Order: sequence, then C-alpha cells, then structure tokens
Amino acid sequence: GEAREADTGLALKLLETLQGIEQSFWFRFYKQCPDLVTKAQFLVATASIVRAVSGEAAPLRAVVVAHPKVSTLVGQIASRAFVIPNHGNILVTWHNGRLDRYNRTFWRAARRAASRLCDDLQVRLVSALRRATAPVQLAGGKTKPQLQIK
Repeated sequence: GEAREADTGLALKLLETLQGIEQSFWFRFYKQCPDLVTKAQFLVATASIVRAVSGEAAPLRAVVVAHPKVSTLVGQIASRAFVIPNHGNILVTWHNGRLDRYNRTFWRAARRAASRLCDDLQVRLVSALRRATAPVQLAGGKTKPQLQIK
C-alpha cells in the first residue's frame, strides 16, 4: 500500500533527476570543460547519485531494481561518465579517491582551525564549566551546585 506508493513516488523523482542529468548541457560537454574543479564537482555529484542507487549495498537499490526505466538510465549515465576505454568502469575507484581527498582536506582544515583557536576554545570551555558548576543560592541561605561532575 503506502510503502509501494512511496517507492513509486521516489522512483519517479529519481527518474526525473536522472533525466535532468542526462539531458543537461553539462553531461554532454563536461569532458571539454577546462575548469577541473567544476568538472570534478559535477562528476562527484553524478557519481554520488549513481552509487546511491546502484550496486549491492546501495541504499536506494530496491527502488531502482523495481523500476526498469530508472535502472537503465542509471546504467547509461554510469557508463557514459565512468567507463574509460582500456580501463573499464572506474566509478567506485574514482569516487572513493575523490572522497578520500575531500576528507583529508577537511581534516587538515579542522586541525588548523583547532590549533589556531585552541587557547580561545579552552578559555571558553573553562568559563562555561565554572558557570555550570557555580553554586545556586536556595531559599533559606543554602547553596546547591547547578551541575555535579562525577
């Protein structure tokens, strides 16, 4: 009932998205794009969609398998963008490599930000802990800690 209708709705939305990719100017001419960053961003987005719906462990695989049009279109997009002569299908290898590169970049940026802001972060943390553990004045003159750290 409802689950089947939801899957059909998802399949139709997926089909619409995939058709938009396949019919886009970008998909037809991305290989000629001289801007490597933009080209990589387009391919990462395309690879992410393809991997989300194809392959044994893909989260949306059941939706694709149940709708042959979607399955065919995913195969066409993957083949056109990620099958290289003399190398075969490079989708998973390329996508994993790109994601690893992005993860390393984010990790370096986070470490750099943490090292630059370390002193400020420590001061703020200590101040917040002191405020949280400061005793609260109760009726009758007694005090009670706001937060007890065990």
